[in-house]
Amino acid sequence: MDLILEFLIRYEGIILFAVVLTEQIGIPIPAVPFLLAAGSLAHSGESGFMLSLGLAFLACTIDDLTMYHFGRLRGSMALGTLCRISLDPGTCIRRMEDLFMRYGIRSLFIAKFITGLGPVAATLSGHFGINILRFLSYGAIGSLAWVLTYLIIGYIFSDQLEDIAEYLARFGIWFLIFLATVMAGYIFYRYIRRQRILRELNIPKISTDDLKMMLDSNEDVMIFDLRSPLDIAASPYAIPGAIQISMEELKHRLQDIPMDKKVALYCACPNEATSATAALLLQKNGITKARPLAGGVEAWRRDNLPVEELMNTETPDAILGR
Repeated sequence: MDLILEFLIRYEGIILFAVVLTEQIGIPIPAVPFLLAAGSLAHSGESGFMLSLGLAFLACTIDDLTMYHFGRLRGSMALGTLCRISLDPGTCIRRMEDLFMRYGIRSLFIAKFITGLGPVAATLSGHFGINILRFLSYGAIGSLAWVLTYLIIGYIFSDQLEDIAEYLARFGIWFLIFLATVMAGYIFYRYIRRQRILRELNIPKISTDDLKMMLDSNEDVMIFDLRSPLDIAASPYAIPGAIQISMEELKHRLQDIPMDKKVALYCACPNEATSATAALLLQKNGITKARPLAGGVEAWRRDNLPVEELMNTETPDAILGR
């Protein structure tokens, strides 16, 4: 155990940089314990406080720029990739969009303190075309605050953390086995939860071809556009006749939809997370012919099907600046 501790102390800077870099790109490895340990080591004089601060901040900045440009260049594909490695598929993007709508650009600061939302915030910022200087300014403040918070806590409570470390060191290799088991258990729990969410969302979808045939044959079908104002600003197009509505509004308008009505819903989430959730809600309330549109409006556009351009939409920068 002493050799392990000596290794961790000797290469603390490299390990801290690597862990923060890994966590902030979306891989579920907790960096907070390492930041606390770095603060404690700085207090005891075994490492430099400013060096740890600089390395962790540099890792955050590299990840922010990487994810921003990934979102800028790859758009919805980048979000889909992020959801595939996330333990919270689809819903993490909706949570971040809700934060954006509630707090504007300040959400970039808040996201750093919510596990898993940092990389989503950066990717969405690139996807929405947020001005890179505004993004970097708020992202840097958030990164600095996040790193400083845990380094300072580790520094202040250094004696207590050292007592805990010494106590745990008595258990030797068994402590490492216990720690690995807890980590594996946590990841396994989140993985099972992820699979349950994916199973719930894996409901029959309507294809773009089928929806187009229904419209061409004048079938009575309602189309709901569940995208957020930010999604609409990034892609100001809609399927002709679609009703723009939020999930909350839809919940309050269930009584306005006839039970036998055919309903198609689309969103901008990977896996059609929001539209599938809405379709399940409608089905549970007796509207059994509700279906999410596979691929959403982007799939509709890729198939060269008719769209209507939405006029007078604000830019994402204008929405986040309110």
